[in-house]
Order: sequence, then structure tokens, then C-alpha cells
Amino acid sequence: MKSGVRLLIALCVTLLLAGCGGWVGSRLGSGNSSSISRGKAEIRFVWPERSRLIPLAANSVRLRLSNANQTYTQVVNRPTATGSNTTPIVFDPVDIGDYTVTAEAFPQADATGTVQASGTTSLSIVQGQNTSFTVTMLSQVATVTVSGPSTTILVGDNKVFSAKAFNAANVEVLVDDTTWQWTAPTGVKVVSLPGGQVRLKALEEVTGSVTATYTEPESGDPVGTIAYESLNSIYQINSFLTAGGTDASDDRTAVDIVGDSTANLMSVFQTQANTNTQVWATTEREFPSWVTPPTLSFSGTATPLSLAINSNGRQGVAVQVGSTVEFWSADRGVGFAKRFNLQGTVLDMALGDDGRVFVLADEAGVKRIRRYETSGTSTILTATLDSKSNRIGVDGFGNVYYNGTDIRVQNSTGTETVIVAAFAEEVLDLDAVDGNVYVMATPDAADKATAHVIVYTAEGDLLDDISTQAFFYEFDLSTRFAVDKQTGDFYLLRVFEDFTLWKGFEVVSFFRF
Repeated sequence: MKSGVRLLIALCVTLLLAGCGGWVGSRLGSGNSSSISRGKAEIRFVWPERSRLIPLAANSVRLRLSNANQTYTQVVNRPTATGSNTTPIVFDPVDIGDYTVTAEAFPQADATGTVQASGTTSLSIVQGQNTSFTVTMLSQVATVTVSGPSTTILVGDNKVFSAKAFNAANVEVLVDDTTWQWTAPTGVKVVSLPGGQVRLKALEEVTGSVTATYTEPESGDPVGTIAYESLNSIYQINSFLTAGGTDASDDRTAVDIVGDSTANLMSVFQTQANTNTQVWATTEREFPSWVTPPTLSFSGTATPLSLAINSNGRQGVAVQVGSTVEFWSADRGVGFAKRFNLQGTVLDMALGDDGRVFVLADEAGVKRIRRYETSGTSTILTATLDSKSNRIGVDGFGNVYYNGTDIRVQNSTGTETVIVAAFAEEVLDLDAVDGNVYVMATPDAADKATAHVIVYTAEGDLLDDISTQAFFYEFDLSTRFAVDKQTGDFYLLRVFEDFTLWKGFEVVSFFRF
């Protein structure tokens, strides 16, 4: 704390300056002998506005008149009545003489809590005279500390830090929430919370200090800082898993991919010329081998459209069987079964944790998002879609994310918000987890090698931009990806056609350190 920094409470004459808080003191006596040695001190305490001169959280002041022989004490509580800012105080009787006047501000009524500020002045009670005086209250805040869960914030993380003020005896001093000011380097989002707390969110890689500044009116600025390091989310390729035909007649094409960390499960929805449509899965993140779950018993030729999974492990597929789009689902370890029919040409699909199905489809030239209940009944969401809309995702909070000219989100109550306006790149795929949206996009539709995964918060803050250029090639047919709903790891799906004219696919597993 800066020496001599002052919080002023004025003990003023009756004509008080506007905005000044204080007391008017006097000693009243009479002409007899007893009144010469005894008198009455009347002090009128005028509370300043909370934004002026006195600690903002103060709700009482203790006044003490003392000398070697006598001590007089009064406690003044802040008036509770609206528009009232004056409290009369009477010391009766008071001996004539010289006194030290001490004023101490407290955060709670009746002088309870830790002293926030205090000050003293000298006062002489003289027979037949009025005496006015001023008390200067030095702030009791000597140090400020900032504490938090760690000194490292990963890009995309939210962490809450707390600031506290202490006096010279290292006793915590209660101060008003509005006296805290938080600053952080560019790239860190700062949200002030009640009780001297702050929520910090790292939006990009940056190193610096977060500063808490305690500022009372006309006070100095004791400062507490916490150094932190914001590390970019580092992803490492874990493994490849490739499936391809051995000749031109063995034509495997992957359509969609999902990931579910509850069992380290990754699944690919694919078709193969000689085995029709199926979901292939692997039960380990390292992908030691393919596992084929119970087959999907379609009657006739089935064309795979979309694969989805929720955080509870339920998988769903949309398939075109003749002129009908069917939705099939399976819980983990249970065979797929048909649930109901879908409407329109399905472009993408997502599963909510409550079992409801969200489908983005083209229905006779009109794009819609339908929410299907487990019974198959549907509701059309009021969503802004256009010719670019082709992907949809749902997080565990019930928020629905979708693309178009803009990237948008709709919460569980139906409120739609633009995350990124006029998104400039072509969206290849989209997924969501924990209130964030992952967008795989490319600036060049003809060159999939420029694909990258961009991560945004629902407020549109950029969290990460992950290059995938080492894994996709210009001649790839399509690209999809899936986010692990619990860990944030993700899987890239590369669909390709090589020079022998047979098709295949390759899965790349990424995980975050």
C-alpha cells in the first residue's frame, strides 16, 4: 500500500460540502460549577454516498473519544431507510478536556467484522465553544493475494481465481465487490464474479500475468498478481487404421465416424460392395483391430447416410432403403434395430443425451432441422438455414449447432445465436462438446489438404485452430471427423480413391496431452 494514501471521513461544521460525510461536534455547558467540568458532546454523522470517501462495504463506524482519564464509545450503523444519510450521536455527559477521536469502519453492523479503515484526530472540549474537526482514515488494506486452482490455463479452459485483501496483521478485510478490477493480457477472457472472484478463459496461446487491483475511492492500489502460462492445446497423432479393398470389386467407402471415450470406442459407418452396409468399430484408442458389431438387417440395398452417438454410448444410423430413410439405433453391446422413418434427404444427424434425434435434412427443396422424440414424432426447430447448411451437432447441454452462411447455435429453450457471422470457408464437418463447437473447414473446396479444425465457444471466441494438412490430400473424396464427448480427443476420417481405382478409408486418432 502507498504510504499516506487516505480514505477521508470529514467531521465538518453544520454547513457540509456536497458529498462530504462527517460529524458536527460541540460541548454544551451551563453557568453552574458542575457544568463547568461536565458537558455534552453532540455529533451528527453524515454518511457519504457509497461511492464516496468511505469504504464501500462499510455498514458501521465505531467512534471513540478518549484521554488518560476517560473513554466514550458510540457505534454508528448505516441508516437502512431509503434516502436517509444522517445519524445523530450524543455523548452525554463528557468531561471538559483534550481527547483523541478514533473512527473505525466495519463491514457489518454493530462494529462487527474486520476493521476496513481507521483514523484519529485530536479534539479539545472547551466550555462555551463549538469545536469542529476532521478525521483522516487510513485504509487498513495492506496486501492483496490472488489464488486459483493452478498457474496454467490450457487454451479453451475456464478457471476461477479469487482475490482477498488483508490488513497489516494478515487478517482478511472485507471489501466491496466493485472495488476489484481485473486485467489480463489480450487472449484471455475476463469475467468478474461476486465475492472478489474472476473467471478466466484462455482463448489463445499467451504468457503473462493476471492482475487484481483493489481500488477504494481516493485510495492507493495494492496489487496482487498471479502468473499463469496458457499453453496451446497440443494434439498428437496416435495411430492410423486403414481399410481398403484388395481389388476393384472390393469397394469400401466410409460415410461417417463417431467417437465414444466411455469404452475407448470409435466407429465408422461404411458400405462395402460385397458385404453391404455396416458399422465397423474398434474398442481401443490404439486401434489394434476392427470389430464388427451385430449386422444391420436391411431388406434390399441400403445406402449409409449418417452415423451419430451420444455421451451415453447409444449409436444411431440413418440409411436410405429404397425410397425410405430409416433410423436405426443400438445401445452399446446391443444389436441395431429400426426405430422409425425420417423425412427428406438426410444431410447430417446428431443424438442428444436424452435419446432424441436431431436431423438436418432437405425436404422437397426446404432445409429443416427436425427433433425426433424416441417415439418418432417430430418437431421442426425454428433455425436459420440456407444453401450452405449441411452439418449439425449437439452437445451434452442440449445446445444444437449448425452451419450455413453463419455458424449458429440454438439452446434448449429455442434461442438462436450467431457464433461466427459470414463464415468464409467451406464446412466439411461439425461436432460439439461441452458448450464448444468444432468445425472442420477448408478455404479451398477442391483441395482437402487445406482442411483444419477450428474450435469456438458458443459466444464465438476462438479456442483452437488445429491443422490437419499432414493427413488429407488434394485428391481425397471427402473428410469427416468426430469429437470424443468426454476427453476432447478426436478422430479424422479420410476417404480416398487411389490409382488402382478402388476406394478405401483411413482413420487417424488424435489425442490431447
